[in-house]
Order: sequence, then structure tokens, then C-alpha cells
Amino acid sequence: MINKFVEIIEIPVKPKEFFSIPKLKVAAYCRVSKNTEELLNSLDIQKQHYESLITSNPFWENAGIFTDIASGRNMKARSDFQKMLKACHKGKINIILTKSVSRFGRNTLDALKILDKLRELGIDV
Repeated sequence: MINKFVEIIEIPVKPKEFFSIPKLKVAAYCRVSKNTEELLNSLDIQKQHYESLITSNPFWENAGIFTDIASGRNMKARSDFQKMLKACHKGKINIILTKSVSRFGRNTLDALKILDKLRELGIDV
């Protein structure tokens, strides 16, 4: 015999915070090699573009726009690049946006080593 009474169990709605997805911490790296009017203009355009791109994405949090005016040959001369790498090691960055990975360095081997280290840290470029 089938029971004619059905028990209804109410499942409460979970708070909205339960469904929230943590935002990705997105940074950008911009570099120009010389302090000329044309290159400084390019640097400003890059910074504005990345700032707009990051802030317009509701799933991203701005982790910083890092900029250097220095040759790509010398890693130590690029202070913002070093700051960005330190932030990566501290877990403050998930993704790095850049015009080209060549911005990371003119020496291919150095740039590949950095990209490999970032990949080990789970950071996308």
C-alpha cells in the first residue's frame, strides 16, 4: 500500500556569500626601454588599458600595474619588475597581463626561467 501523505522538507536558501567566487588577483607589467616622449606616451596608454581592463572585469581584483623605464637586458635595474616578482612569491598575484612576454627580458633564457618559476607558483601570464 502506498502512503498517500507526502512529507515536504523545506531546504533553506544559502546566503549569497556561500556562492561567491574569490576574485582573481590580476596585475599588469609594462616596460619601455627609453625615456622618450613617444615611449612614455606608449607606457601611459598601456597603463590606462590594463587599468580599464582589470577594473571592468567583475571577477578580477587589481593587484597592481607595475611599470619600468629600463632596458630589458638588466633584471636588477627594473625595480617594479622585482616588486611584482616578490608579490608573486607572496601569493598576491594570480595572473600577469603584459603586452608581450619579451617585456620580461631581452635575454630569452632569463625570461624563460622567470616564466617557468611563475608557472610553478601557479601564476598565468
